[in-house]
Parts: sequence; structure tokens; C-alpha cells
Amino acid sequence: MYEATFDEQWLTLASNLMDYAIAHFYHKRSGMFFYTSNLDPPLVARKMELDDNVIPASNSTLAHGLFCLGKLFDKNEFIGMSEQMILNMKSTTGQNPGFYSNWMRLLTRFIYSPYELAITGPESIRFRQQLDEHYLPNIILAGGKTESHIPLLRNRLEKGKTMIYVCRDKVCKMPVDNVRNAIKMME
Repeated sequence: MYEATFDEQWLTLASNLMDYAIAHFYHKRSGMFFYTSNLDPPLVARKMELDDNVIPASNSTLAHGLFCLGKLFDKNEFIGMSEQMILNMKSTTGQNPGFYSNWMRLLTRFIYSPYELAITGPESIRFRQQLDEHYLPNIILAGGKTESHIPLLRNRLEKGKTMIYVCRDKVCKMPVDNVRNAIKMME
């Protein structure tokens, strides 16, 4: 929702939910998440959902969330947790990748670092909507009309201008003032 609206309440909510999941579902020894919380009545066995089916597995979804929140908030520990989850699945996914499509999608983000796009200024939402007209599966978006505490957006606001910063692994190219030029930078 944050990438669609640039409303930071959604990013704050996602971060709070991830903190809750880590506190109550995370198993440090395996590096994976249980399907039930440590607050629930104990079961005979606590299961971990790993296989992607019609609906992606809870662990692959959490691994994606850790990766994206890690990139947006510059939290290397989240990215490390996500990477460990991928490594945990290495032998399983190779045997039958069709049952692990969400895991494979995340793996491509580790192999081909996503572009991090920071869109700042009064037309940030319109520029984001223009980006929607293109197939860009490997980007992480951040943006807004005002200053932000999100590391990717810090010190990027130019009064009265809307700028797009195309970055990869925290290294940004010179900002551009239109979507067409930003797309060219990613080709």
C-alpha cells in the first residue's frame, strides 16, 4: 500500500507488524517463522509453512517483507534474515521450483539487486502513476511531497520540483525530472 500511495502510515504499520511477527513467530535456530505464535496455546507440534501453492507460503511472504523493509529502512539485519530464509530453502527449491515460485521471485532480487526509486516533490504521486504504465518487476519505490524519515528519501526534496532518483544498493545516479528518463536509466 505504501508504494501505491506514498502514505507512510502503511509503511509504519508494515514495520510494526514485522516487529510483532519476529517477536512472536520467529524461530532463531532455524531462521524461519512458525505458523502459530508463541502466545497461542501450545500444540503437539508448531508447523512452518514453506511451500508456495496457489497462495504464497507465509515464510516466503515474510521473507519478501523483510527484504523490502530492509531496503526501505536500511536495516541490514532484515535483509540478512531474508537471505538466511532463502538459503534455508536452497536444497528444497532446486528439486521442484514450481512449488516455490514466490521463493524464486525473492531469489531473483538477491541475484539482480532491485532499483530503488525515490520520487520527491509535489508531483510524486503522478510520477508514480506514470511508472505503473511500465512493467518494472524489480523496483522498490519510496516517495512523497514532503521530507521523510525514510533513508532513501532523506535530503532529496527540492522545493517546487519533482525529482526521481534511480538508485541501486544505495548508490544513486543524478536525479531526473521525468519518468521517461528514469526508465532509460534502468534499461
